[in-house]
Amino acid sequence: MQISREKLAYALRKTYLFRGLNEDQIQFLSENCQPLYFDSGKMVYLEKSPAIKIYLPYQGRVEILKEKENKLRKINAAYPGIVFGEDALDHHPIRRSGARAVEDSIFLAIDGDIVQKIAAREPKLAKLISRFLNSYRLVLSRRFSRGEDEAVLFASQSFPVRVIGRIVLGVVAATGAGALALQVMKSIGTTTAVGLWFWLILFLSLAGWLFWQYLNWDNDAFYITDKRVINFQHKMLSSEITQEIHFTSIESIQEKRPFLGRIMNYGDLIISTFTGSMAVPQVYDTPLVKDFLDFSVDFSSSSEDRVDRKKFEQDIRRRITYKQKGQKYTPESENQDLSDDNIRGDDSDGENISEEILIRTHWTVLFSKIFIPMFLFISHFLIFFFIHLNEIILENRPLFNSIFLLNITLLSIWVLFRAVDWRNDHYIITEQLLVDVNKRPFGVEDRRTASIQNIQSIRYKRNGIFGLLLNFGTVFIRIGDDEFTFDNVFRPARVQEKIFEVKERARLKEEAEQQSGIRNSALDWIEAYHNLANREDDKPRPAEGEEK
Repeated sequence: MQISREKLAYALRKTYLFRGLNEDQIQFLSENCQPLYFDSGKMVYLEKSPAIKIYLPYQGRVEILKEKENKLRKINAAYPGIVFGEDALDHHPIRRSGARAVEDSIFLAIDGDIVQKIAAREPKLAKLISRFLNSYRLVLSRRFSRGEDEAVLFASQSFPVRVIGRIVLGVVAATGAGALALQVMKSIGTTTAVGLWFWLILFLSLAGWLFWQYLNWDNDAFYITDKRVINFQHKMLSSEITQEIHFTSIESIQEKRPFLGRIMNYGDLIISTFTGSMAVPQVYDTPLVKDFLDFSVDFSSSSEDRVDRKKFEQDIRRRITYKQKGQKYTPESENQDLSDDNIRGDDSDGENISEEILIRTHWTVLFSKIFIPMFLFISHFLIFFFIHLNEIILENRPLFNSIFLLNITLLSIWVLFRAVDWRNDHYIITEQLLVDVNKRPFGVEDRRTASIQNIQSIRYKRNGIFGLLLNFGTVFIRIGDDEFTFDNVFRPARVQEKIFEVKERARLKEEAEQQSGIRNSALDWIEAYHNLANREDDKPRPAEGEEK
């Protein structure tokens, strides 16, 4: 397939990495890029192969793979506008990941050395390459749950100004404490062995504290995908918070840089929705990240517009086909025109859409509910066996047995009541609603619902060492001015991801219905115009000289 230089240059300009280049540089790249066709399922390059070229999808999409435990695992994806094969820009002789075409695709291949030559004369391009290489390395080293077709566009960690400050304060405090202790030991005549032990303990404590601070910083990460913004904040053995905002919910993006941030080029990124905001702290090179996020949001919107235009063209072709057959087109006939394969595909999707996901609170909640009655229940049996084994003679054995049986019965009912109470409290995720069901045994059922389509942002928090070790926490869903919570659920990250997937399906379905209505209305107007124009053309025209 031949692609004109103008189209190649246009595709390069639409890529953020090359957006700041001038016309001569874009023309130079277009002359040195090679369009390559790949069938669906074919490997573009293999992991551990020589890294020579970078690639830009012109048509189609690709999945980025990495071998783990003798299996190829998908770690990312790429679409038109997203560069992949970054190893060729990193002076890295061997690929650290592989790439495979997901569908029949055309990729533009460019030698990494050519891009590096331009970067040597363009500091802005060199800085972009450095940032995107850091992002690529972070994606390779981290794994987080994302949608099946979701692509990570950018990943970054917070600027280490806070952890550096804490390390400096820790070293200063430890040095001061050591100096004071040294003076005290000299005054009281402490032996050398005691002094050495003191310094060893002080050094190990300082090293452990510094390592702890580093891990807390290293666990935090910030991601921009082709659909949403995700912010991870993880404090070792303390808490884990993950926030996300979908592109369609973003109202504004602002940057705030303190005095030190203006000097060291970092700041906070504030992403606002209709009803709240998400702050991403200590983002390095905040203006660049803000500009890339604005670009990603606009690119996502324009990509959806291109899909709508293609569907509009398909609708026009479908109507022309019906007209050529002498049939009248109706919106209902569109469904009848589907092939058997498409119908089977819709049925399988319908099974997923109609499912209800039921989520209960973690078993630790059940344990906390039944702990006291179970403790009393077991205590009664221990007392009974103690009396029986030691052959203790009771003054009124029948009365003791009656009280024992009565207590055991009441405690059993108490345990059963608490267990049923725990089982009755659950959450339901459907394709339209989030449902919080709270029902007391033999009591009133309290059912709280919220629409999936009104979700503004989703975050989850695992609190405390038990929440981190046992993997349970609370999912917070911002819906308008209200906040919907799934409290103490198992695997809150998975619950958050499931809610996002359902919201994305609902959004796409709603937009498809709206766009379909708009397209049909537009086509009806166009058809009415042509019918009227044809009727006017078919009217007999008066002969020359005849009065009109």
